[in-house]
Amino acid sequence: MPVEKQIYSAFRNLVLFVMHCLKDIVLDPPEGCCLLLPYSEGSDFKPVDSNESDKLDQVLVVRAWNSSVAGVAQPKYPHTFAVVEVKRVEKVSFDGSSRAFRDGGTVLLNARQQVVRYNRQIYEHQHNRMFTWGLTLCDSLVRACLFGPYRVLSSEDIDMATPDGRRVLVHLLVNLCLCEESRRGYIPTIQQHENANSLYWTIRCNRINSSGEQEAEMAMFYSRRPAMAAGRNFGRHTRGFPAAERLEDVDYPTLFAKVAWYYVERGAA
Repeated sequence: MPVEKQIYSAFRNLVLFVMHCLKDIVLDPPEGCCLLLPYSEGSDFKPVDSNESDKLDQVLVVRAWNSSVAGVAQPKYPHTFAVVEVKRVEKVSFDGSSRAFRDGGTVLLNARQQVVRYNRQIYEHQHNRMFTWGLTLCDSLVRACLFGPYRVLSSEDIDMATPDGRRVLVHLLVNLCLCEESRRGYIPTIQQHENANSLYWTIRCNRINSSGEQEAEMAMFYSRRPAMAAGRNFGRHTRGFPAAERLEDVDYPTLFAKVAWYYVERGAA
């Protein structure tokens, strides 16, 4: 039975293999595609920007398509696409042919709970996420989780020990790399940038005029950081950015850009 650290390495090697093959095969990548790279070491770690004591088992980090395919040495929450929680589950044979998990349900529940807790940090550090992803890995069984504003959706078990299971997981990784940025959970109109001095955010949104009406044409605004962050898993994820109309005035904001999601009635299309 592999220990957890061996599972870390096996998952990391699989992801790197898929990324190598993807870059070799896709010669004309679509706009907005990316690479998803794992943590480079074989032990759990604490992100340097975390404000909690918990250590993560593994992560998938977003990198530009032209990046080198290699493990990430010091992942940070602002670049984390998904947290991966790894658990070892003891298997017990009953009659020599059938196998069952001892306390497997409890272990899986604990893994999900930990991913939910870590997921809050992603929202706290990434001000352009509208939903997030997470993975649980219990021995060879993977489950992909999508964290929406009001619920968590989970896949069925994906067994990496079988060819069909590996095929499903590879398809998931490839699709996440090649899909639009919005399908990975990012808000395309809010972007983080870095210049010679520091980080800043650009927000494209509609103005609200003095009559309270929304103007048709979108405008660009600049902000250092939000005054209101969405450091929680569920709800409208309201964020508020003190903003300026020009980058050179980013430290002297005169406007306020608010980002939130409308409530949707149950059963609405």
